[in-house]
Amino acid sequence: MAYAHENAILCAGSGCFMRALLYAEIRKSWKAKRFLAAVLGFLCFFAVVYAISAQKEKAYEDALIMQLHYENPVADNRCQMLMHILQYTAKKDETPTQKEEAYLWCDIQDATSAWTNMRQSRDYFDWHDTVRYANERALGYQKLQKLGQSMDVVKELGITKDTLRRDHAYYTYFLDHDIQPYTSPYEPTLLNFLFQIFQQDTMLLLLLVVSVLMADQICHDYESGTYKLIYSMLISRSTLMIAKMLTASFVIVLSFIIALLLFSILPLVQHGLGSMQYPYIVREYELASWSSIMSKAVPLSMLVVLCYMCAAAWLASWQKTVSNTLLCIGSLLIIIYFIMRMFGNSFFLFSWIPFFYLYPLEIAAQEYAASSTQCLIICALWLPLLFIGSVHRINRFDLEGGIR
Repeated sequence: MAYAHENAILCAGSGCFMRALLYAEIRKSWKAKRFLAAVLGFLCFFAVVYAISAQKEKAYEDALIMQLHYENPVADNRCQMLMHILQYTAKKDETPTQKEEAYLWCDIQDATSAWTNMRQSRDYFDWHDTVRYANERALGYQKLQKLGQSMDVVKELGITKDTLRRDHAYYTYFLDHDIQPYTSPYEPTLLNFLFQIFQQDTMLLLLLVVSVLMADQICHDYESGTYKLIYSMLISRSTLMIAKMLTASFVIVLSFIIALLLFSILPLVQHGLGSMQYPYIVREYELASWSSIMSKAVPLSMLVVLCYMCAAAWLASWQKTVSNTLLCIGSLLIIIYFIMRMFGNSFFLFSWIPFFYLYPLEIAAQEYAASSTQCLIICALWLPLLFIGSVHRINRFDLEGGIR
């Protein structure tokens, strides 16, 4: 390992010093099997994302079917009761909306029952009909509201004016764009699987994996004892730190891409590709496509990951062991997560610190204290400060903790 750094020094006079140093660090990472460990680490991460998506998919489907089974008898009872009253009411005594209300409840009951049956046996029905019945159910409730009828009988099921407007826009979008809906918003098609990577619960795990890989790159020389020989050479600590951080970034990015390409076979084969125009519900009642959300979430997530990598490098140069650095990073993430759960992700102070950007999808959907553009700018401003701070820390303090 030290021989590789000697080659970098010999190359300094020809102007290829940094390139040779980077090559030495990359070759050292290859020999230490860091590439293999990083690929395996990301494969495990993707497996967790896939398992979480499958679990959410089943929970969503069970909850929806349960709601429809509760809702169907309510609509059926209202339909029968109103039709019975209408049957024994003289025509001259009918109110202006009595007949229309009764027919609407019967239409809602028919649409809800058909939608429930089709969702439970989707292989035997065309998805256009399933979506059409779901849309007719929402339209029926909306017509009842326009008649001035009370919705108290279904309000306890979560059916409100806003949810009906959202559902109508949601299912109309599928019909207008001819997009087949997933079994649930969490079905791990390939594109939806990529979408789930940037969810809050999986984003925490991603930051932890990346930080550990960065810490291992920085701490290896400390733990193996080769730092004594390396620092006896004509290599400045700041230069070495920059080379290590760049090498770790290269290892992480390459390993992430390789692991993603390998794991993507599973969701692609089992669930298909998905659609880039697939709609997602944002801000509770509005719609946004996969492409519009991911075009903002991916660049922001990359900058947040880089910020955490710089923080991990700073902690690694301070603690000098992977285990201690991991404890520090884990404690930092737990504290940040606890604070965000306590104050909510809309607390205005969080928008100025990129370590609190654990909700990239919510930020991209404008459900955060700051807009996605503002968060991108703040990350871009923090990143060079964190990088320079990490380099300054290793340049100022020696390996025993004293000042040079």
